[in-house]
Amino acid sequence: MQDKDKLARFIQENRQEFDLKEPKRQVWKGIESKLKPVQATTLWYWKAAVFLLIGAVGFLLTDKFLPESETIISIEQQEALATSNLEKFEELEVFYSSIIFSHLAFSSYLSRSATLKKRDFFSFYFFLG
Repeated sequence: MQDKDKLARFIQENRQEFDLKEPKRQVWKGIESKLKPVQATTLWYWKAAVFLLIGAVGFLLTDKFLPESETIISIEQQEALATSNLEKFEELEVFYSSIIFSHLAFSSYLSRSATLKKRDFFSFYFFLG
């Protein structure tokens, strides 16, 4: 911290000498030749990123606020869809009813037998399965 104060004080005291003495043109040309030119490729990346961001926001807004197009389904298609849904529902009802029945049967079996051996337990489930 103290070194910076000394440097700042030195620069302030000798400011006129810094302004009067400039390097020769050849020195500046040598420095400029070693400097890398500023490339405009970073500007291209920013333009592409902004374009994609605006496109994504536009897509999300139109997707959310525009009404969806409703497809027109004929009566025959509606009836076929209802029939297939009814068949699926009946299959599910049979499946879950069988599970409920097996659990009820097993609980009644447990309530009737005072002692339950491991062998009996597994044989009952193999019988149901």
